This record gives sequence, C-alpha cells and structure tokens, in this order.
Amino acid sequence: MSFTIAIILTVVFAVIFNQSTRQLFKSSKHEGAAIIIAEMAAALSVIIWLPLFGLDVSMPLRLWGLLILSCIFYAINDRLGATVKKNLEVSVFSVLNKSSDVFLILIGITIFKQQPTIEKIIGALFIIIGQILLTYKKGKFRLNKYFLIGLLTNLLFAVAFSIDIDTSDNMSVPIYIGITYIIPAIFICLAERLNPKTVIDEFRLMNKLTLALTGISWGTYIVAMITAYQKGDVITVVSISALSVLIDVLIGSLVFKEKSNFTGKVLAAILVIAGIILTVIDLSFI
Repeated sequence: MSFTIAIILTVVFAVIFNQSTRQLFKSSKHEGAAIIIAEMAAALSVIIWLPLFGLDVSMPLRLWGLLILSCIFYAINDRLGATVKKNLEVSVFSVLNKSSDVFLILIGITIFKQQPTIEKIIGALFIIIGQILLTYKKGKFRLNKYFLIGLLTNLLFAVAFSIDIDTSDNMSVPIYIGITYIIPAIFICLAERLNPKTVIDEFRLMNKLTLALTGISWGTYIVAMITAYQKGDVITVVSISALSVLIDVLIGSLVFKEKSNFTGKVLAAILVIAGIILTVIDLSFI
C-alpha cells in the first residue's frame, strides 16, 4: 500500500467510521452489547488486509503484557465511547476526539520527559479553545456529562496509544489491531456480565448495513493510519488526516441536520486542525 493510498483511506474511513458509529449507537438498545458487536465486526474486517501484511505474531513475551494493559484502557475507552456517541452529535464528538492529542503531549512531557516546544504549547491551546467553543450555546458555556465522559475516553485512548508506540511494530499490523478489538470485547462482556441472548438480541435489532460500515471503516481506518505513519512523515499524516474533523462537522450539520451552534462547530474544527498542525510542525528554522 503506497503512502498516497494510505492517507486517502485514513481520511475517508475516519469520516465513515464517525458517521456510522453515531447512527449505530444512537439506535442501540444496550450500548455494551452494541460495542462488543462493533468490535468483533472490526476484528473480522482486518482479515482482508492480511495478504499485504502477513501473519507474523513473533512478538516478545514481555510485550504481550503491555498489549494486554493497553487493551484494558481500550476496553474502557470503547465502552464509554459508545455512550458518548449515542448522546453527542457527530459534529461534536469528532472535534472532541482530538483532545487525545493534548493528552499525548502531556504524557510525552510527564512520562517520556520530552521537552515541549512553543508550537506544541500553542497547538494544545488551540485544540482546547476549539473544544471550549463546542460548549458555547445561547451566550453561555454549557458542559454536560457526555462531553466530560468524552474527555475521559480520549485520555484513556492516549494512555493506550502511548503504550502501543513500542509494541505495535513487533507484529503483523492487522493481527495486532484485531487483538486490540477482540480482547476489549471480552473484557466488556465479562465486566457487564452480558449473556449471549442480550448480544444476539442487540444484533438482531441492528441495521446490518450500518454495522458493516462500522466494522469495515474501523478496521480499515486504523490499518491505513498506521501504514501512513510508517510510510510518511508525521507532519503530513497529521495535517491531512485532521481534515476529517472538518468533513465530519460539515456532514453532521448539513446531512444529518445537526444545526445547533453550526458556526461555533466550524470555527472549533478549524482551530483544532490548526492546533494539530502546530503540535507536530517545527518552526525553529524560521
């Protein structure tokens, strides 16, 4: 897969994923069962990429512990994320999701002892300001619990992703990604004590086209994104993939009639995109 194809797939399937999951969870009866089904669909979808990446599973045993740890964070993130997507407009949570970049910067500074640059600090502030704009309605800033839960899910994702940085390149990418869907699904099932009937009933109620779009887009989006990072520079990947935020806002507002605070959402998306670019760009040569 070339870099050009990988980055195009990243943007396209990121948008499809956000739009389809919103519709899937919005109509769900049991969110825990719904996310398990979505995770299993995503795990199945990565099979189509195995011919390109092979079947290598020779990851050192010590790294499997880290993989399990990241799956714990992914499980909590995915489960809470289902609730967020059920209750927040896609034009809101697609922008909110980028708070994970702020958390990754903070983790880099506090855990990995990375020195923050002025660009990263300003970029993080842009992302924060953009998300604050999402809470501005009718002359007031209004937070609800789903917005706060969304922030928590992005913190959990950032922690899990930071763990994956040193482990994901030790195994075939589709297999690694498939594991990070299957194990969290098992954890969620055990934590919520779901019986097979609840999951089966939820599956029967689901729109199968929406489920298929969710599974295929989730698997393909992550595979393509990792491939893009492997084949291209970070600045290009982050800058181009950030366009999916603006596309999500426009589709949510214009197609799915999420008209509330439209100007604020667009401005928030632009600020977040600018912030993301600043977090990865180096202006020291100027």
